[in-house]
Order: sequence, then C-alpha cells, then structure tokens
Amino acid sequence: MALVLLLVIGVELTLGTPVWAQEAFPGPAPGARAYGMGGAYVAVVSDPSALYWNPAALGEQHLQVYAALGGQNLGQVADLIALGQALKDKDTTKLNDLAKEPIDVPLSALAAVGLGPAALGVGAQGVATASSTSTSATAEYRLVVPVRAGVGIPVVGIPALGSLRVGAAASYYAGQHYEWTSGSDPLQNSGSGFGVDLGLKAKLTPWISAGLVAHDVVNTFAWEGEALEPPKPSFQAGVQVTPPILGLTVAADVDSQKFLHVGAEYRLLGVLALRGGYIQPLDAGAAPSDLASLRAGVGVGFLVGSVNAGIGFASDPFQVKDVMVEASVGF
Repeated sequence: MALVLLLVIGVELTLGTPVWAQEAFPGPAPGARAYGMGGAYVAVVSDPSALYWNPAALGEQHLQVYAALGGQNLGQVADLIALGQALKDKDTTKLNDLAKEPIDVPLSALAAVGLGPAALGVGAQGVATASSTSTSATAEYRLVVPVRAGVGIPVVGIPALGSLRVGAAASYYAGQHYEWTSGSDPLQNSGSGFGVDLGLKAKLTPWISAGLVAHDVVNTFAWEGEALEPPKPSFQAGVQVTPPILGLTVAADVDSQKFLHVGAEYRLLGVLALRGGYIQPLDAGAAPSDLASLRAGVGVGFLVGSVNAGIGFASDPFQVKDVMVEASVGF
C-alpha cells in the first residue's frame, strides 16, 4: 500500500523546470542512492532502478521491491497541483493568479519489482512552469508515465575473477501536455510510444566493475500535433571501484550530454551509508543554470531492505535545491 501511495503521489505531482522543457521525457533521474552519488551509478546499481540506470544489473538480487520519489522546491507543490487542475479545467482566472509568482518544481517517481533476472515498474517524469510579465502570463505542464519491463542475463562468469552481464528494458510511454498563454484557451495534446534501452555490466576484477547504458536505442514516442523533436539516443558509461577498505565505493561516469559524474559511498558496519557526489559539465556552455552539481546522501540498511535520501545544493545562494528519497525491500 505504501508503494502504491508513493507512486500515485509521484504521478500526480511529477512536474519539472524549464531546463527540461524541450525534452520528450523531462524530469530528474530516479533514485536517492544514485542522486547522492552524483549520478555516477551505471556500474553501481543493483536494485530494480536498473530498469532506468542499467538493465544489465537486473538479476543481481533474487527479489526486490523498490520505490523512489524526488524533486525541487517542494514548498511549491500545492501551487503545482492547483496549476495542473486549472489547466485541465481551462480556468484562465486561476491561471493568471498562479502565474503572478513563478512556479518551478520538478518531481519524479518510480516504483518497481524485481524477481530474478526480470523487473517490472512504472514511473513518472514531467515539466511544468508558470510565470508572468507586465503584459502576459504563460504556463506549461508536461507529464510522461513510462511502464517499464526489463531483463538482465549473465553471459560470462569466472569465479573469483570477473563476469559480464547484458540487459534490455522496453518501455511504453503515455503523456499529457498542456500549454497556455494569457488571452487564449489552454491547448492540450497527448503523446505515446515505445522505447528500448540496452545495458552492459562487467566485473573486471574483484574490486573493479564497469557499466554502459544506451537509452532510446529505439524510440517511437511522439507528441500529437506538436513539432517537438523525438527522443534522441543517449549513453552513460562508468566505472566502480571498491578498494580494500571496508565499506568504501567510489565511482565515475560520463554521459553523452557532456557531463562528468563522480561519487563515493562509505558504509559503516553495513548499516549506515554516507554518500557524496559532484557533476562537472565538460562543456560549460551547455550546463543548465539550475543544475545542483553538489550532491550528498545518507542511507540506513536493515535486515531485508534500506531507506535512502539524497539532496542537491544550489551554489548561489548556497541552499538545498533537490530532495530525493527511496525505499527498497529485498531477499
């Protein structure tokens, strides 16, 4: 019931910022552990969030139930709910009132179950904005709900030396888009389509693993009646190192959007996990102005699961910008 409630909240509230306004699948990547490690996660992931991060990691656990929810500027959530309802109702009076104070909150959600080498999940990603000037007001709402299924398969395994896994995840996407400018009625469009992600995960030595995920290798998603670009293939590749220091993991990833992700995790007695991460744009001109590049996180493990939280910091002024939480249970 808790997982269902978390998913419903995520679907209702998954909205984003202008940074993702032109993306077919807007919103931050799911997962608090991944977030706290700066997104350096394709070689680290071992839970059902591998449906997104790297499907080759599916099957590393026998049974897991997973849920994650996160976003920015959470104090504006009530305004975002009102914005979505006003757009659906075409209530221009309410829209004008809401646009007087800029609204800017991304939220994302993922709930998934992994059983052996297979996993099934449902999530939400989106974008919404509202703002006004002395002469006009605008608002936009975009929500995409992916239903994902994936499988991870071991290809090579050499005891005490290394292994290679491959995986694939297929998704069906359904979306709604509302757009409004003062002086006109809100416009509504829907979108749908299928997508395929592919992944590799290799254990190179007992201490070093590498991972690669290719998103949207095939994708048919399109918004009806809109001249928006279709999803483009993208990739993220990384390495994980677990040096012979009990509980320490360090990781680094690079992606096709020209970002370097670095992160570390230190586990105390297998119960408490402390995390930190940083995202460095390799092309400064392409970096979004609201990117929370400095990340931190904490996790608490128990006998059959864990609870994790991650936060991101804005640099000017220095304050908490993003919050991500997740919970998982496994056997």
